[in-house]
Amino acid sequence: MHSCATQKNMKKDEFVYWINSAKVPCTGVGEMSCMQIQKGEEIEWNKWTLFYSSIQGFHYQPGFIYKLIIKEEHLDPASVPADASSIKYSLVKQLEKKNDTKFRIHDIWALDSIDGEKYKPSQAKHPTIEINTVENRFFGNDGCNNMFGNLDTLTNDELRFGMIGSTMMACMNMVLPDNFKRKMELVKFYEIKGTKLFLQDKNKETCLVMRKVD
Repeated sequence: MHSCATQKNMKKDEFVYWINSAKVPCTGVGEMSCMQIQKGEEIEWNKWTLFYSSIQGFHYQPGFIYKLIIKEEHLDPASVPADASSIKYSLVKQLEKKNDTKFRIHDIWALDSIDGEKYKPSQAKHPTIEINTVENRFFGNDGCNNMFGNLDTLTNDELRFGMIGSTMMACMNMVLPDNFKRKMELVKFYEIKGTKLFLQDKNKETCLVMRKVD
């Protein structure tokens, strides 16, 4: 009902824009940070595009997802500087401003327990995962080798790690590193409680508990 009413009251040069909760590095005239946007009534989480311009009347705060009505005014190209957009964007109305709960997972997390057993430091490296929600990437180590890769899925409760790349060092004990990576491959959901991150499989059974690194 709200969507239909919104579209009915909109003019031909007005569009629904979504603004993501974090800016990302981009290159325009020089190095800069760009907002991530989508146009349309619904968000597709992997369909964000870079927005190199600005929106008149809109004041951006990181950590929130916005739903806006934006007016697009096409300018005379002859009057626009070569490095500027030929479209002027202006805020008509802010429809939503929601706290992005997945923004909380953007942090460094150290292993607290695996398969329900408390981790007892016995490796040269403490297994950790650094999750970067801005770049949709993860980094860290499994207790032996450094790891890296992309996030295939990240919503407010779903998390899927992409293919895990790693260095190829052989350690004295590879049981924990191998098990840690196997558990990461099973992760489909997550939950954050206080300073702990619960990584869950397809049945929402916890396979890894991570704690926030201060």
